[in-house]
Amino acid sequence: MGVLDYIRSVWFDAKGNGTYTRPIGLEKLEADQHDLKYPFDEAYAKTSDVYSIVNNKIVKNALSIPWVPMIRKGDEEEPVTKGRFYDFVMNPNPEQSIQDFREQGLQQLMLGGTVFFYGSVPFGFTVVENGYQLHPQMTRIITKWEGMFNHVKGYEYRVGGKDFKILPELISLLKFANPSDFGINSQRGLAPVTAGYLTIEGLRGSQATHAGLLKNQVAAGIMSNESEYVMTPKDQERQQKLLDARLGVGEPGWAGKIIQSMAKVKYTKLGLDPTQLKIIEGKTLKLRDLCNIFDIKSELMNDPGTRSISNGYINKSERDMWKNAVLPNDEKYLKGFEKAYVKAWSKRDFPAGNAEYFIKQDTSNILALKQDEKTKAEKGKSTAEIITTILTAEISNEAKIQTLMRSLEIPRDEAEVFVSTDQN
Repeated sequence: MGVLDYIRSVWFDAKGNGTYTRPIGLEKLEADQHDLKYPFDEAYAKTSDVYSIVNNKIVKNALSIPWVPMIRKGDEEEPVTKGRFYDFVMNPNPEQSIQDFREQGLQQLMLGGTVFFYGSVPFGFTVVENGYQLHPQMTRIITKWEGMFNHVKGYEYRVGGKDFKILPELISLLKFANPSDFGINSQRGLAPVTAGYLTIEGLRGSQATHAGLLKNQVAAGIMSNESEYVMTPKDQERQQKLLDARLGVGEPGWAGKIIQSMAKVKYTKLGLDPTQLKIIEGKTLKLRDLCNIFDIKSELMNDPGTRSISNGYINKSERDMWKNAVLPNDEKYLKGFEKAYVKAWSKRDFPAGNAEYFIKQDTSNILALKQDEKTKAEKGKSTAEIITTILTAEISNEAKIQTLMRSLEIPRDEAEVFVSTDQN
């Protein structure tokens, strides 16, 4: 019996024979943690702000960064444009292109905090033929405490009413750090959506309340004909239709409507009371909290409190979004993909270890980053010009040092280096 056969025979034993011990109290921890389906079914599918941040700001922008298969031999690097490794990267499985695969994985990372890379290795092969990603809300990690450490012993994947047991060597786990009790015991990552659970629930409540207010909002005001005589109901109905037509009121309802009165009354403006307005205002504050969780600026989410911000600042916010939210998350996911699949391809094609495959993010066409690089280059150029001007001035060395310190905001020892180097 081979090692894998032995593991299968022991692990899949119904009684377990002591091979798996559930940590004491883990059932309670799991019950206290909100449903694993929540981030996907509720936070993402039913909360527009979460969908917009994750999908429109992070995932879609990340997908605009091409992944380039590369080969490294010593200090030389070059793209891989054909061959079995290239074909695998471009289409990890028959149903998904690399773009589809990345979209699924980035969503799982941002919403569930954990990605389960699964690979099927055909008999006689040493690399994954087809790569897949298990749905986190359907996957349970089986762990066992051995001494001071909690080790992954396998996985259970429940789909279609059936449980599929998967050996640990067939899964490569990518996750965010999770120092909570639940994370330590379950080995699951802590997603931004989980950390922002209360904020998201507040947003969901605000959106529901806001929709209810708009649906049931009273009319905008009452219009009188200022006549000494009261209209008949028939005349009032006719005048209401004429007024609605002129104001462009189409669908029946009261929201934003001006009522035609039958009596001589003074025009009265109607609307939301201060409490209702506070509810709507609170939604904006929760949106800002949510943006902070994902490390993007709320201006990019049409925050009404920041609409007057100049285009220059918006551009900075976009650059910050790329540098803080898009690129790091895509790079983390890329490293997980390399660990799960690419390293095995390197061992297969280069058993002597004289070369290796890797994947490179091509950021050359990202306008926000190009502008940032241009700014840095211009700043570097202006700094060089300042140093040259000061060093060539007909002033004493002490004056040059003092001027360099003030102009460049550098300590004295660095300024002295510039001056001494120029003297040499």
